[in-house]
Amino acid sequence: MRPVPRRLLVAVLLAALAVVPGLAFAQDALTVSIREAVLDDDGTTTVTVSITGSGIEGEVPASAITVFEDGVEVEGLEVTPLLDTDDPQQVVVTLLLDVSGSTEGDPIAGAVAAANAFVDAVVPQGVSVGLVTFGDTAQLVVPPTNDAAQVQAALAGVEAAGETSLYDAVLVAANTAQNFPDAQSSVVVFSDGADTASTATLDGAVAAAQTVATSVSTVALQTSELDTGALQRLAQATGGELFTVDSTASLAGAFQTVAQTLVGQYVITYTATPTESPDIDLTVAVDVDGTTAEDTAVVASPRGDVSVGEPRAVGTDPSVFTEPVVLWGALIMAFVGLVLFLVVLLVPRGDRRVARTLQRGLRVYSRGGDDTPTDAATRLSQANVTQSAVRLIERIPKPEGYDEALQLKIDRAGWPLRSSEFTAARIGGGVLAAVLFGVLFANTILGVVIGIAVAITPGVVLGVRVTNRQKKFESQMPDTLQLIAGALKAGYGILQAIDTVVKESDEPTAGEYNRVLTEARLGLPLEDSLESMAQRVGSDDFRWVVVAINIQRRVGGNLAELLETVSETLREREMVRRQISSLSAEGRLSAAILTGLPFVIGGYLFLVNREYLSLLFERTIGQLFLAAAVLLMMIGVFWMRKLIDIDV
Repeated sequence: MRPVPRRLLVAVLLAALAVVPGLAFAQDALTVSIREAVLDDDGTTTVTVSITGSGIEGEVPASAITVFEDGVEVEGLEVTPLLDTDDPQQVVVTLLLDVSGSTEGDPIAGAVAAANAFVDAVVPQGVSVGLVTFGDTAQLVVPPTNDAAQVQAALAGVEAAGETSLYDAVLVAANTAQNFPDAQSSVVVFSDGADTASTATLDGAVAAAQTVATSVSTVALQTSELDTGALQRLAQATGGELFTVDSTASLAGAFQTVAQTLVGQYVITYTATPTESPDIDLTVAVDVDGTTAEDTAVVASPRGDVSVGEPRAVGTDPSVFTEPVVLWGALIMAFVGLVLFLVVLLVPRGDRRVARTLQRGLRVYSRGGDDTPTDAATRLSQANVTQSAVRLIERIPKPEGYDEALQLKIDRAGWPLRSSEFTAARIGGGVLAAVLFGVLFANTILGVVIGIAVAITPGVVLGVRVTNRQKKFESQMPDTLQLIAGALKAGYGILQAIDTVVKESDEPTAGEYNRVLTEARLGLPLEDSLESMAQRVGSDDFRWVVVAINIQRRVGGNLAELLETVSETLREREMVRRQISSLSAEGRLSAAILTGLPFVIGGYLFLVNREYLSLLFERTIGQLFLAAAVLLMMIGVFWMRKLIDIDV
């Protein structure tokens, strides 16, 4: 049952305050203010308005309220007082009372009396009231409560002294409002002078109130010290109002008007017609006994062209991907799609398997260094899906030496690919990932970011593969040279010794020496084969070994002893490398932690408090801090790499 008697009692109390001699406050006959508008994409609209004025007696009837969208009247309005709804929204008001020395005497006494009447008017309606006093400092005296006696007892004990710290008081009220995230929060200020003692600024106070969606209304006693401009900005920026009075006798009327603003709120609900406009001009007009007033606000519309009452097509609502099961299912489908793409891209047709094997073998023998025969198709180019893409990549102009450098890197990784095939796979995978994720999540930026990441990943994997293969080859090199030296001492020739290495060693050593052996048997000079292998492997140590072997073959000497000496030197170098790696492990771990920690913490904050982190991207000062952080991190990473990168 609606609490009509209680509302009528409050209305009578407010009316009585308005007619008490000496307490009347110059108030408009009728004022309308749109406090909140929520537009759902299915057409459901909820508008919260505040209707106040000296001409209002009791509740405003629903027939007196009219709503227009883009100038067109809306039908089917349902109007309910905010505090009488089935699920009433909690309303929290924080009183900010100026207790500086300038309010001593009549001003503070009048403000306390008006505040007491204010508490009597709003608390019975279910409004929670808190009290903050500000003089030299701002302090929360009573947290928001429905106990009117507690607030009034605190009001009776206030004493005026000191300076004025208004902006700090607004920050205290904003922090208090954070404890009521689902409530409608308001701040009512009484002051008679400008801020003189706050550590916070006006901009800081405005930002704090805006962050927690708190409106700030001020009852200001007109004096020579009053900063009306600052109070006006504080009210306008937060959706509040500024009431100025010229005597303490008028304070009660001003507080009465604020009370009417709180208890005179109405929730208007209706179902709107569809529209393609991204913004809607929303107007609420009220007509009470021939007195009219209206307020207009521009509201972003999420409705699009969806018909009212018509369900959305399945799969077109991006919010469906907020469900964990659907999200993981979508990610798995995207991953499977990428895998299938790579399978089709890399696996040739079965009827060409024999020809492909023969061509791969001929390619090993006929290609030297960076030269790639155009008539020898590799695994990737055999797939019909990719032939046109590979040819297109080959015809696209590239920087000088790009294909040669990329091909050398692919050869060092031991992958049977051409540079054009590798490039086609990267571009194709990136485009497919961008389209797939962009459509899947209805987010073009996300699709582009993931597409770029997918296109970059093969290059990163290639670099890691080359590094690991080189390290493995160098770790096997001392044993390999020892094996060749032993074979030479046993009376074998150099080619027979290499054949022994092919049979006894592991990859990548066996594969590289097998290629050298095959090239030598086909007629290529051993010196040239070893030079090509040194370039392909990319090891400085092996280049010195090749130089030593070639010099010995030209001038003569005991090659077995030479290789044993080189092998022993390489073992000592490898031992030194491992010692350095152990000694620098702490530095590498510190570098990894310091580099990754900001991204880990940033990702965590993005998940748990996105609004808090968004200030770094939305505000200029935040963007400057981000740029400085990136620059300093780059310098730090470069410095740490120089400290831990010790060349042997």
